[in-house]
Amino acid sequence: MLSTDALRAALKERFAWRSDGHVVGAYADYQRWWKEASILGSLGPALAGLFEEERITAVIGPDTHGTLLGPLVAAQLGVGFVRVAKELRRASHDDAGLRRSTPPDYQDRTLELFMQKGLLAPSDRVLFVDEWIATGGQAIASRALVQDCGAHWVGTAVIVDGLELARDRRDLNLRGLCTSANWADPGERVTVRPVRLPCSAHPCRGEAPSGAVGGRWW
Repeated sequence: MLSTDALRAALKERFAWRSDGHVVGAYADYQRWWKEASILGSLGPALAGLFEEERITAVIGPDTHGTLLGPLVAAQLGVGFVRVAKELRRASHDDAGLRRSTPPDYQDRTLELFMQKGLLAPSDRVLFVDEWIATGGQAIASRALVQDCGAHWVGTAVIVDGLELARDRRDLNLRGLCTSANWADPGERVTVRPVRLPCSAHPCRGEAPSGAVGGRWW
């Protein structure tokens, strides 16, 4: 397992800002993170360590990368994981769930988040996990879902903290391994705008890739 400093260095080394014909501005490409066993094996302990004294009893995470990282963190903490689904298409009208919408993003779009009822108890102390946060929309909506369950929101653990508003950082009790400001090339002006790739460029029904800062509803 990598030390925290070695993990931060490895994450930065395997990260790049990219732009192509589909994206307006730059987007964050970190797909090489998931390919490196040393990084993958270190992320759970590192993210869990941000809240190791907080008596977490449940971890939640949104599709897609939150459901990759969340179970790693939950396993490290010895607790269970609950998925926060996006735009869930229910199999039947009998499916019981809680729904909340994210605040509008840069293009005045909202995203509906879903959590199955009964998975979180009022006694739960909940940690939200994701790979990158920028606007905070998904974390804010997820916190509302936790409150709807009567559970206690402890905080937000992310790999990269790019949150724009200090007030939201306090409200979400956000802690990150890295900050996005330190990753921009000082010789370039990196402009990150909301993006939406066509279906031919991304398999998730035309949604922007999760690595597109601002293009994903955070």
